[in-house]
Amino acid sequence: MSGVTEIAICYLKPGADPVGNPDSAEGKIMQDTLSLVLQQKGAQRAFAGKEEENPNVLRLFIDWDKVEDHIDFTKSEAYGPMVKSLGAVLDAPIVYFHSPLKPFPPTTLSKTISPMTEILTCHFDPSVDTNAAQSSIKKLISVIETNAPGYKGYVEGWGEELQENDKSPGGKSKVYIGCLGWNSKEEHMNFRETQLFKDNVHHILDAHQLKDVQMVHASLLEYHDA
Repeated sequence: MSGVTEIAICYLKPGADPVGNPDSAEGKIMQDTLSLVLQQKGAQRAFAGKEEENPNVLRLFIDWDKVEDHIDFTKSEAYGPMVKSLGAVLDAPIVYFHSPLKPFPPTTLSKTISPMTEILTCHFDPSVDTNAAQSSIKKLISVIETNAPGYKGYVEGWGEELQENDKSPGGKSKVYIGCLGWNSKEEHMNFRETQLFKDNVHHILDAHQLKDVQMVHASLLEYHDA
């Protein structure tokens, strides 16, 4: 099965919890939004959850058959009213990009499989050799897969669109995203304190043409069209 994942960062109004509080007004808006999205041609499933580190940021992953299906939806008559309704929940426009995550579908994201997801975002110079960079990152991932208690699975991919990043040349970067499933945030953070992790994290931090790296956690609820 093939497809592409829309990866979105949603900046919530202070105190809003549209996933954790589905019976609230903002929860109803989120459910109506995702229900509409998942009725569109090519839409398959969605995963959503707030960052543990910043509860005013919602992470959203939507699987599509292909990028064009999502773009077609953004041009449809239904899209504008949907965005307007989200204004009651969001503090800023949604930032998104697409990535052909592998393996697909990225079911490891679901909290039923991975109660906690580590979302790793690496910003590289746009001219990066993606194969070389990914090979370096995978050396650390292999150590985690073999040795980390609580590790549940992994999906990865490169962004199809360049993203804004003030540490990159011209303010644009090529983005690598890796999502690691864990039983808990605590188990991930405990493994980060081990000597084994410290001896191998350089595979990411020293990756050629890496400009910036960010890591957050989120527990992602899976949505399907009813």
